[in-house]
Amino acid sequence: MKKLQVSVPTVSAGEVELGLLGRLGDRIIAVGRGILQFVGDLSLTLARGLVPGNWRRTMRAEFIRALYRVGFNAIPAVAISALLVGIGFVLQIIYWLGVIGQEGSVGDFLVLILAREMAPVVTTLILIGRSGTVILDEVAHLKIDGQIRILESHGVDPTDVIAVPRVFA
Repeated sequence: MKKLQVSVPTVSAGEVELGLLGRLGDRIIAVGRGILQFVGDLSLTLARGLVPGNWRRTMRAEFIRALYRVGFNAIPAVAISALLVGIGFVLQIIYWLGVIGQEGSVGDFLVLILAREMAPVVTTLILIGRSGTVILDEVAHLKIDGQIRILESHGVDPTDVIAVPRVFA
């Protein structure tokens, strides 16, 4: 009678190959850590901005400049976009109310839907998109020009001078 020989490979703990579920779990954990890191950074930035002693003259000047760039300079973009969205929305309301024979209630629908619901949402989305792009562009130029490294070399925390005023603006 022959003996059956079974060889069991020995694998150290660092060499274990993960299966499909293991890789999926690693990705979920990595995404969760990223989300927690973002929430922590955002909370820290908001906490720094809420402390009155942190708002030095440079931070206040940067806040006013960021508020001007984010708020006042966005008026033309918001006005043009709101005009185009409003025209499209009005045309759709007129068409679909005409299909069902309710042409007389166009004004009621416009006041109810456009003024109360759509205008604030569209304005907010345009402002957030435009402001986020402007802030991203500014911070990227600061990073490329080496100004963030210069702030760090002078002992100034870049979060206080760059992130906090822009988040609050």
